[in-house]
Parts: sequence; C-alpha cells; structure tokens
Amino acid sequence: MMLTSGGASHGFARTANGTFTAIDVPGASGTTPNFINVEGVVVGSYLDSAGTSHGFILNQGTYTTVNYPGAIGSGISSINDLGELSGFYCSDAACDASAVFHGFVRNRSGEFTAFDPPGATGSEPATVSLLGVVVRSYDTLSEPTCTTQCFGYVLSHGNYTTLQYPGSSFTFAGGGNIWNTVAGIYDDAAGDGHGFIEK
Repeated sequence: MMLTSGGASHGFARTANGTFTAIDVPGASGTTPNFINVEGVVVGSYLDSAGTSHGFILNQGTYTTVNYPGAIGSGISSINDLGELSGFYCSDAACDASAVFHGFVRNRSGEFTAFDPPGATGSEPATVSLLGVVVRSYDTLSEPTCTTQCFGYVLSHGNYTTLQYPGSSFTFAGGGNIWNTVAGIYDDAAGDGHGFIEK
C-alpha cells in the first residue's frame, strides 16, 4: 500500500522481476490490498465515495466487490489457492479504529460462515490456509480494537486454539501457512514489542 500527498491509500502488486502495478478499485477513495495467492489473485478492502468499507477481489484485471451479507462495512483479509476467502465485517461503515470487527470465511461455493472465538468481544481473521485453517487474533475486552488485551487463535475444523506467547501481555497472530506455522508479534512485560514464530 502507498499513500498520496493527500493521505489516500493506493495498492500495488510487484512481480518477481520487480515490475510494479497499481491497484485501485474504480471509484474508490482508498484501496488496501491484503493478500495475493499463487495465481496472482489479489484481495483486500476499499472505501467508496461515501466512506463505506467493502471487500474486493482482483482477478486478471477484473474487480469484484465482496461484502458480508447484511453488514454495514466489511473487507477481505486473504484468499487461498482454492479460492476460499477470510474476511471481516464491522460495527461501522468505515471499519475504522473505532469499529468492532467480527470474522468470516467464504467457501468456494460462495457460502459465508461468521465466527468469533469463545469469549471474544471481537475478532478478525488474517489468513485461511489450503486446509481451511484460519489464523488471527481476538479481543476479550469491550474496547473496539485489539490494543491491550489480545490473543492469537487458530481455528481448525471447528476447533479453536488460543495462542499466547509465554510471559506476554499481548499476542497478535499475523498469519499462518499450510503447515500451521504461525507468525505474529507480542509485547513483553515491559511493553516492548517482538516477533515470533510458533510451529
């Protein structure tokens, strides 16, 4: 993602040979790509002219909007190589920092399934693997964003596993791969941030 002088966000993709291609959803006031799969399909979020957040898929030059049914704001966080999506819907249209987020996945048939880990006040998936395993983080407080009380999670075949880096006050799982290796960040007791990999 890149920012213009006016603060609007624009997306880009970079090929292995170093070629950049701009990604801007037509008519959007801001575009944020979040993931690209092995086939070069890009997914992410954009804001329309009214400031409402939507998910998008960019496949071979064609943009498709994807919204969680009935949501006032939503976005897409990842797409695996089977075409399954992970994403979020929000308590406000812009899906900004004041919003409460909830996760969903969409299968290859276009069916949506919403979820939050048990005890969560909000959550947001980051990635869905080829095996359908979802990784990200969830909040257990009433605050709208995962800022002070945050745990990572792995959702596999309906079963949740909570991730908390040993001794940490904050654990955020950023994504996982087909081998269920998870990468993320954590805060130590002094509040300093660090990265981690959990295998």
